[in-house]
This record gives sequence, structure tokens and C-alpha cells, in this order.
Amino acid sequence: MTVGVRAYLGKAMAQPAMRRLWRHDLACALIAERMAEVAWEDKNTCYTAGILHDLGRVALAVVRPRAYASVLEEYHGPVEGILHAERALFGMDHCETGWQLVEDWRLPEILASAVAEHHSAKPTSGAWHIGDLIKVSCKMADATGFAAFAGCEVARYEEVLAMLPADASRLFSADADTLAAEIEASIKAIEQV
Repeated sequence: MTVGVRAYLGKAMAQPAMRRLWRHDLACALIAERMAEVAWEDKNTCYTAGILHDLGRVALAVVRPRAYASVLEEYHGPVEGILHAERALFGMDHCETGWQLVEDWRLPEILASAVAEHHSAKPTSGAWHIGDLIKVSCKMADATGFAAFAGCEVARYEEVLAMLPADASRLFSADADTLAAEIEASIKAIEQV
């Protein structure tokens, strides 16, 4: 799946904004895979949901690579605010686009919430599902230096850790730099394949 998404991006990977997006998706996937036990989900499913959570961004980048790279490079503010810029350019945002692709391609339903809802409000209390896991994985990727775009306003790492269920906090270092170094090493290993 990782190789497939990277190939799908194709020439768009030459754009620094698209490379940043790719690294964000990888970081989210690696974090989601680690958090799988919290949601009682399969690690591979969580990793796949992490890689595909920004499927809509990938599609927008493929359709109009330079225009979308420009949006990612020029926007500064909260991650949710970029949805408005996407709607202005494409008529829909990356969450809506991704959800439509999940439906059109008849991907497993479990991916729909990860793709469509990863920028909605923070997870609810109670049992976690894969959508909640991806919301937090995405925020954690942002907080450790793997934001999807340079001007992204991110939550502090400590705030993101506080979103986790109590038993999940043991899965991550209390120090953002330690997790960032682990993710960076994993990304480099993946990129060498």
C-alpha cells in the first residue's frame, strides 16, 4: 500500500509540499500502527488507514499538482482551515474527496471514517474506533514535526498525549523529540525500498 500511494503521487513528489504530505502520511501510519491495540484493531488495518487518511489530498495533488502544492505552501493556520481553501479551488475538500474515493473504489468501510472524519472534533470518551485513532495519529504526526504543510498550526505534543486513553500513553515517549527520531528512522527505511 505504501509503495502504491507513493507511485500514485508520481511526479507530484518532486514538489516539496507533496513530499511533506507524503512524510506526514507515513508518520501517521506508523503512529496508528503503534496505537492499534488501543482500538482493538489489526495493526495492518491501522497502518493502512494512516497511509490513506489523506487519500483526498493525494487525489487533489494528482489532479492539479502545482495548484494544490501552492495551497499547501501558502496557507498558514489551523489544519481545519485549509479545508476552506481546498473547497474554493476544487469545490470540495480533501476529506470529502477521500470519502468519495473510498466509496467509488469500494474500499473497506472501516477506512471511511478515517478518511472522512480525521479533522473533526477530538475523539469522544468511551471505546475508541479507528476514526478516533487516526484523528489522534494525525495530530501526533503534526506535533512531532511531520505536519502535512509548513504553515500548519499544531497542538503541543503534551496536549496530544492527553487525548489518548490512559493505557495508550505508555506506547509513546513523553518527549516529542524521541518519537520524532523514531519516526524519521522508520521513514528513511521505508524510502530506501
